Amino acid sequence: MVMTETGNLIYTRSNLPHILYFSSCGIAENDTLNCSLDCDGGNMSVTHSPSELLINASIRIEQMQIDSVLYAPANEADGTQLNGSFTLTPMPLATCREIENRTPPIELAAGDVNVLVEGVEKNLISGGYLLGAPDYIFDGRTRDALIAYQQDAGLAPTGTAGPNVRRQLATDSLLAFGGC
Repeated sequence: MVMTETGNLIYTRSNLPHILYFSSCGIAENDTLNCSLDCDGGNMSVTHSPSELLINASIRIEQMQIDSVLYAPANEADGTQLNGSFTLTPMPLATCREIENRTPPIELAAGDVNVLVEGVEKNLISGGYLLGAPDYIFDGRTRDALIAYQQDAGLAPTGTAGPNVRRQLATDSLLAFGGC
């Protein structure tokens, strides 16, 4: 488990080493940070000291990356949860960078054919921005739906989906679209 300098939490499970799970809570101010998802009842607290980082979590995972569909686990309808207390000790910066860089900063755009497009389209469909069945092709309808979402979410309407846009869209899909 790694918490990046921007507050993103990245981890794997010992029985599922080919899957990276992502969540975020921000950066601890005054040495303690609390994140809550009142709608879904999830929360996370992060307490920082010079020697360790203590994370207490009961929170829904926002995003995951699977190296191969062969390793994909069965999920509950509510998604994957992170529950427990975790103590992280500082690691060399090079090790942290290596873990962060395992996820390439792919910027999806019109014309791309990528498995990540299907997830983007599923999230756009759940928000009512896109009609039809999701596929791997980032076409004009995907771009137009993404621009509409970006405008509603207060993001720059680029029509492209980089890691931050995909993460926010996935979070909105879980929490806001038809939620509370």
